[in-house]
Amino acid sequence: MAKSLKYDFNAVSISNPLISVPLITSTLLTLILFFIDEGYYSLAWMLEPGAWFVFAIYVFIFSSVQIFLFGFFFNVLPNLFQGKLVLPSLSIISFIGLVFAGIILYVLFLTT
Repeated sequence: MAKSLKYDFNAVSISNPLISVPLITSTLLTLILFFIDEGYYSLAWMLEPGAWFVFAIYVFIFSSVQIFLFGFFFNVLPNLFQGKLVLPSLSIISFIGLVFAGIILYVLFLTT
């Protein structure tokens, strides 16, 4: 029988991997996006205080989504499927990915 992963979502600390990993990945992703979009492939956007405010909002949104999805796939779904997480989570992730890819393709072809 597969061992169920249980994480403590009440432990709010930077040393908690549920907090630190999403913060690091969302910060790196947002830095790359701001380098490309806000700075036009330069780091000049870092001199503007308003850009840092928007940067913090993006980091908060990206990390919150990651924490929510991790909690959903590792705490909610195993309880629904009695610990059998692999196939249901893969099919749900694939379905969500296909829906978003379809929406993105629809919007792209709609604007051209």
